[in-house]
Amino acid sequence: MILTQQRNTEISNKKEKKMKKNEKKSVILQRRLIVIFSAIIVCFFLMPLHYGFAETKMASAQKVMENVRQMAKVYEEGEHLVVEFHEYLFPYDINQRLKFVSIIADADCVIKGKARTIFFLNPGEKQFAQADRLNGVRLKE
Repeated sequence: MILTQQRNTEISNKKEKKMKKNEKKSVILQRRLIVIFSAIIVCFFLMPLHYGFAETKMASAQKVMENVRQMAKVYEEGEHLVVEFHEYLFPYDINQRLKFVSIIADADCVIKGKARTIFFLNPGEKQFAQADRLNGVRLKE
């Protein structure tokens, strides 16, 4: 009986530690997403239209993609782009996922000059979203 209680206590302690670790990772991800969202809003929507706007928009899109490359594995397969998230940076909230995927698709479109197919993979290498010219951005799950 005492061993069972000790084992249950150990299991609950492990679960608590894991939850705290996941909460820390979530906070880090949320901070990074806020920075990226803020940069996108400032650069794409609040800047006045003037001659240098195209260059500013391109620089902003390149900065977004640099940040994405720090947070996820990004590579090209033929004409397609693949974004594979690391486990500790994967946005578990569905709204954050959709916003994040949309921002990446918009930035890639600005850089390439046209929309292309982008596959988004979760940490288990399962596709959770896709962006393409015909259907736009959509979540798969």
